[in-house]
Amino acid sequence: MRCWLIITTLALATLGIWAAACSERSEPVGELEAPFPAAVQDAAETAVTVTEQPARIVALELAGAEFVEALGAADRLVGVPDGFDIGPAGVETVVSPRGRIDIEGIVRLRPDVILATADTDAVELARLQQRLGVPIYIQASRSVDNLVRTAFDLGAILGEPVQARELASGIRERLGLLADRIGGAKPVAVFADMGFFTTPAEGSLFHDLLVRAGAQLVPVDIPAGVAPSPEQIAAAAPAVYFATAESHVALAALRADSDLGTIPAVLDERVVIVETKDVTVLGPGVLDTLERIAAALHPDAFR
Repeated sequence: MRCWLIITTLALATLGIWAAACSERSEPVGELEAPFPAAVQDAAETAVTVTEQPARIVALELAGAEFVEALGAADRLVGVPDGFDIGPAGVETVVSPRGRIDIEGIVRLRPDVILATADTDAVELARLQQRLGVPIYIQASRSVDNLVRTAFDLGAILGEPVQARELASGIRERLGLLADRIGGAKPVAVFADMGFFTTPAEGSLFHDLLVRAGAQLVPVDIPAGVAPSPEQIAAAAPAVYFATAESHVALAALRADSDLGTIPAVLDERVVIVETKDVTVLGPGVLDTLERIAAALHPDAFR
């Protein structure tokens, strides 16, 4: 479950968000069947073909496991990453908390399909392909634009096209509602701290979520992924300060800093702590995260 600690006064009502996704599969219309073989092109631009509905699914990343659950196929999961607590009795953890993939454990599970992301270790995937020879689908992992495409792709290869269409429709609806809410809002100056003042790199999911929610990342003269000094952060005067839980940022410590204690985000207590997985896992649950970020930036739009 995605957990948030928000050190500010926010009204986090049920929110709506989402925009049309790009490069997605054509949406099926009319009566839907699950024809096999099913063929899709994944994020690595590799053709992935599944000859029959997979009965045994291994997800190497939380994003894939979330999609399997959202498509109503969690009962077919036989292997999941650490941190995923939904699935049938006896489902095995095949990826450690540190990201180590249990190759031998996965081989013993005899999966029909393996789900990975663009962040999964390519060497380990090659080993699995060599050992098992089963289809491996690599999901895009760094932009909300890819959610709809992934829903249709996985719906096709898992044999769940009806659920995929419903999931994609819900994603589009939420994105549209968010666009309506914050469409006229001015960008909000934000500093995002991933630890030691390191900021989310451009092209990362965290960066994408912040920008979509209406953030103007500061300091603007410091490249994303580089750590500015406290003096530079103070000069940029961010109105909201985001930090990952692993950064160990606390409002009290920011207040005590001679530079950071003067920024509007600290003076107004608009310091938001997020779990790292909430801003790095591109599964359906990332919509909740995007909505909460938007509410933290534009509270008046969600009252």
